[in-house]
Amino acid sequence: MPYKNPERRAFVQRCDWRTRHHGNWRQIFIDCGGVCTYLDEDGNVCGAVEDLELHEIFGENHGRDDPKFQIRVLRCPYHHSLEPQHNPKSFWGQRFSLLCQDVQKDIEYCGSYDNWIRKYDLIDRWGYSMYPRKYEEEQQIDLGLFLTEVPGI
Repeated sequence: MPYKNPERRAFVQRCDWRTRHHGNWRQIFIDCGGVCTYLDEDGNVCGAVEDLELHEIFGENHGRDDPKFQIRVLRCPYHHSLEPQHNPKSFWGQRFSLLCQDVQKDIEYCGSYDNWIRKYDLIDRWGYSMYPRKYEEEQQIDLGLFLTEVPGI
């Protein structure tokens, strides 16, 4: 489906590429809570939320295997560059991933976070809301990850 808007066309192409190479990347984003999941030696999670990249824990498969069987996590550019299969110097000065921005656009195009979950048949195991919700006062809160009430927990 051709898009006249070049920004929308680029967005769709990036989403298609991610789906071919990373399987259900939207589910990976939700499972990782939208943060860098790198654990330091003390067991602390990095938690960075900007410029996140999908990382294959066991190395990139380069199309040899079905992408849905490759375990993936989110990494910030710094921790992604520390992985043994990457050259740390090769990351600096390059354009960072647009994954976070694309998730936000994808949710906006679906109309809401809940519609996005339903459209792609995702499972929100943690009860995170990637978008601010309007409260009774109709005040918008800052964009970020907020734990929402999950029935039965």
